[in-house]
Formats: sequence, structure tokens, C-alpha cells
Amino acid sequence: MNYITLGRSGLKVSEISLGCWAIGGPSWRDGHAVGWSGNNDEDSLAGLKRAHELGINHFDTADVYGDGHSERILGQFLKTVPREEIVIASKVGWFRGTAPNAMQPLHVRHQLEQSLLNLGTEYIDLHYFHNTNFGKDDMYLGEAADLMRTFQQEGKVRVIGQSAYSPGDFRRVCPVTRPDVLQFNYSAPGSASTDPEKNIFEWAKPQNLGLVLFGPLQQGLLLDKFDPENPPQRGDGDIRAGNGGFTRE
Repeated sequence: MNYITLGRSGLKVSEISLGCWAIGGPSWRDGHAVGWSGNNDEDSLAGLKRAHELGINHFDTADVYGDGHSERILGQFLKTVPREEIVIASKVGWFRGTAPNAMQPLHVRHQLEQSLLNLGTEYIDLHYFHNTNFGKDDMYLGEAADLMRTFQQEGKVRVIGQSAYSPGDFRRVCPVTRPDVLQFNYSAPGSASTDPEKNIFEWAKPQNLGLVLFGPLQQGLLLDKFDPENPPQRGDGDIRAGNGGFTRE
């Protein structure tokens, strides 16, 4: 396994990371399927351990994946390995519970503490704002950014990250959130993945920002294991059920 340093963050990570959305299992948000079906916790744990054996040290999860279930499974894995060997990334910003917005500072604080409890760790190596929805007119942007830096001072977060879907979103919020790592959607097909490539890479390079890509395999579509004439059947709570790429449609 090759390892790289994520820009100015100083985090040394495996070139291949393991996304832990799928191990959260089926879930819903606002009546829409946002999880993954067809897995079980024993297989998930076995997969995490095998990834570590192969040299992967960067594991990416979020509070919203399976409503915390992904973090809890990852926490079980963390009990079996030296904590300092692992770079854990988590996120806040999609699950809002009873808060008016998922970036409301009180809610952000609650979600961090819950993520730490779920993971069974005292700190998160890389904590992202999961999106750029900071409320109407970015009303929570400044306070949420200040709070994330407070988490750093408390030793609960090592590095701040920002996830977004467009160069414009990054340019709008990053002067305030001041992340050391950016995460964005990138894979071979689809304009949504390739449009921002040049702008984001060129914008991030002079700032020495670490770059992490999500969705490189398009939810497994690029594994070439699916027949469009006989598409896989997805269970309830599986976001892939709405992905027309698995069929001829």
C-alpha cells in the first residue's frame, strides 16, 4: 500500500481509503432511502479487518450513515487495533434531528459528542462539514466554524474538513470554515463528477489543501459486476434502488 500526506493537514493516509457508508445498513431521511441493504455486521467487521490487513488506515464514516450504526461498527473494529494506526474521518451536516438546521452549533456539538461515543474514541482525526447548507443566508456558518475550531482546542478533532459538490460552494464557505482537507465527488462518468475537476484541483493546489474523493466507483456501478438486463434487487432503505445506472433506463 502506498501512503500520502493530505496536504497541509499532515495526516498520512493510505492512497485507498475505505468508505463506511454501506456498513450503516438501510436508513431513511425525510422519507427517502439513504442507506444500503444486503449487508450484515459480521461481514462488515470482517471487511474492516481485512482492509486494515491490506494496509488501509483511512476509514471514512458520518453521523448520518445508518443513523450512527456505521460509526458503531467502526467503533467495534477500533477496539481490535492500535488507535494511533488509524485515521478516522467522520462528518456532520445531514442529520438534523429536532434542530432547525444540522449546522446549528448546539446540534453540531451534540453530534460530535455522539460520534465520539459511537466510535469509542476520544478524538476524530478528520471531521468534515458534510455539506454547505448552513441555513438561510448562511446564518450558522460563522458559529459552526468557530465551534469546530473549539473542538480542535479541546483535542476532540485533529483536522477540519469541508465536503461539497461544486467549486462555487467551496469558494463560498471555505474562507470561513478554513478546512485543511476538501472532499468532493469524483469518478470517470457523469458531468456531476467531472465538471468540477479542473476548478477544484487548481483552486486547492496553491493552498496545499488535502483532497479526498468520494463516489469513485459510483456506488459499485463501475465494478462491472452488474447486468443491466437483470439489475440487482435492492431492499428497503437502499439509495441504490433509485440509481438508473444499474439498468438500461
